[in-house]
Amino acid sequence: MLDAILDGGAASVASNALMRALLEKQQNPRRIGRGVPTDAEISWGSKTGSLGGVANDVGFVAGPGGLLLLAIFTEGLSEAGDPERVIGLLARAAMLDSGIVAPPPR
Repeated sequence: MLDAILDGGAASVASNALMRALLEKQQNPRRIGRGVPTDAEISWGSKTGSLGGVANDVGFVAGPGGLLLLAIFTEGLSEAGDPERVIGLLARAAMLDSGIVAPPPR
């Protein structure tokens, strides 16, 4: 579904644009957004979820290096921030491995 929203095939042009804009207004930058650089060329959006020991985030990161779709689900991690940190680390690793974002200079 996320792929269809982003490539314009899920609904009308206006509806796809609205759905993408809603994803980009994510208020929780501590999951997928944690690993996204604050570069103006990079856009991202996601929808988080949490319920009784489960934390997840489904979203996208887009930039000059392409488009990356992410769906990260965790269960049974400590509620003291670990699920968000793990989701952020996995998202960042996927961004680097896929070439969506460049590694930091050494």
